[in-house]
Amino acid sequence: MDQFPESVTENFEYDDLAEACYIGDIVAFGTVFLSIFYSVVFAIGLVGNLLVVFALTNSKKPKSVTDIYLLNLALSDLLFVATLPFWTHYLINEEGLHNAVCKFTTAFFFIGFFGSIFFITVISIDRYLAIVLAANSMNNRTVQHGVTISLGVWAAAILVAAPQFM
Repeated sequence: MDQFPESVTENFEYDDLAEACYIGDIVAFGTVFLSIFYSVVFAIGLVGNLLVVFALTNSKKPKSVTDIYLLNLALSDLLFVATLPFWTHYLINEEGLHNAVCKFTTAFFFIGFFGSIFFITVISIDRYLAIVLAANSMNNRTVQHGVTISLGVWAAAILVAAPQFM
């Protein structure tokens, strides 16, 4: 019966400083990645949403309820996107934003965030009512009704976001 050779790892030295995942490298990568990601999202979001706002406000056709909701969705997205340069600055410089700037940035971030969610929900409900209950919904789908709903959505977004920045 053959014997196994003795282990050749007797002289192995373990470096106590070696780590499988050095946290400094992970943080540095995250900082660079998020900075680039935020910048790209800012550029695309700013251009895209400004085009939507421009198209909806300069349209010759009469405004519809859907146009009102889409305009407000674009505005809430712009509010959200406008905060990204501040978060990028915070990531790169590793120094905190001034307290007032931090409060406003956080407020705009969450109002835009929740506003976008709520407007997408309102658009979905509006489309459902327009398709499934077409006959009944025609009386309620006026521009004035859309403006009223939009004001309510903005109020709800501010109310829901308030605990985040108080």
